[in-house]
Amino acid sequence: MEILLIADDLTGTLDGAAALVGAGVDVCTRIDFQNGAGLPTTNAAVLAVNADTRHVAPAVARERVARIVAAGRAAGARVIMKKTDSALRGNIGSELAGVLDSVPGAGPIRFMPAFPAMKRVTKGGIQYIEGVPVNESVFGRDPFEPVTRSSVREIIASQVSELSVSCRSMDKALEEDAGSADVIVYDAESDEEMSRCCREALDGASPVLLAGCAGLAQALASVLGELGHLSATRYPGRGPGNLLVFCGSVNEVSTSQCAYARETGNPSFSLPDESKFYPEWVESDAFKAFESQIAESWRTNALTVIESGARFDPNVLPGVHYTGTTEDLRCLVSRNLGRILKHLAHGSCLVFVMGGDVFLSFLEEMGVTSISLVAEVATGVVMSEFMYEGSPVRVISKSGGFGEPDLFVSLACRLAQGSAPARNTASSSVSSSPVSSQKPKKEEVLIACSSPIA
Repeated sequence: MEILLIADDLTGTLDGAAALVGAGVDVCTRIDFQNGAGLPTTNAAVLAVNADTRHVAPAVARERVARIVAAGRAAGARVIMKKTDSALRGNIGSELAGVLDSVPGAGPIRFMPAFPAMKRVTKGGIQYIEGVPVNESVFGRDPFEPVTRSSVREIIASQVSELSVSCRSMDKALEEDAGSADVIVYDAESDEEMSRCCREALDGASPVLLAGCAGLAQALASVLGELGHLSATRYPGRGPGNLLVFCGSVNEVSTSQCAYARETGNPSFSLPDESKFYPEWVESDAFKAFESQIAESWRTNALTVIESGARFDPNVLPGVHYTGTTEDLRCLVSRNLGRILKHLAHGSCLVFVMGGDVFLSFLEEMGVTSISLVAEVATGVVMSEFMYEGSPVRVISKSGGFGEPDLFVSLACRLAQGSAPARNTASSSVSSSPVSSQKPKKEEVLIACSSPIA
């Protein structure tokens, strides 16, 4: 193992690792140190690990990351990449401290949070999303995890006070930064700037400590390609059957993507509120009716969408007086959505799961602990595969907060054709398919199903 990539949730693990798939990647979906499970043995050049620290206490995140880094260093990893969220959500400061706890004196960590290809850049130490500070973007309105600051330095300092942080532009040579701070945040507005920083960092002494989102992983892959360490990867072509989108994200971007698919005439189903609160809903007659309609739509349509709906309030259910925490409710809903998806996914199939917590719950329900990366089918959108009861299940995933409104529609078109990834080709549509990337006039829209199954 040459590179250890550590992310705080499963979708982050996959979109970070996808750029490096040509180097050979093993993906560990979760580390359970409590039960004595450590890093898996691998001959791959890259091990990508889901630390599952997005929603834990900062001290827990710090300790968990430190243990993973220590295990990775013992296994020979020369490059440690702490994969972060491009909107700066999660325990970023605590996790960077955890990296340094395991390699004292080896800093600084070179932190490049930009993702220029997704219009996420860092200027003057401020993170911008499509031209506005991140705390003023849709991420500042996230119902569960709003981003309240845009200064990368302030976000780190709000979680750990002992780390020294400096912000630098790309016009200064990296060697000038050695020993000047624990964490150095680099401005970047282009892929070229990201690659330059990676190139110079890899020329330095081991261990190389990097932090950043999938934009950094792509820059790292670009540099490794220049050095001849990556092999060519093939696009997976047509998947096993039609595409089912299961949206467990309540982010505004995700809901707009669901709305676009619905408004362009693709079958769309909404989960009733009781399905999110009661684990036993999958045993009900209501679920059996829902399952039957989904199976028929999935069989006959290139694209079918299931929406979990807006932020859920269990007190709207008859006889319910919920007094638990928001975090408890988030975990409950994620587990139940994962259970529902398990009951829907039969045999060889192709599923697009939105929301990292729901994706992880789905894999846990299926008993899956490791998965194989297939390809990055669009920027930040990853196809993976695992076997279940003798049949291949292909899962497409992404975090909730990015992508164009027509993402589901255009991706379903390309998969139906077996064409190249979106980031390498122009968008296309299939005239004979129910999927259309052209949004019809409002009066021409046909919605196959838009109401909950009672």
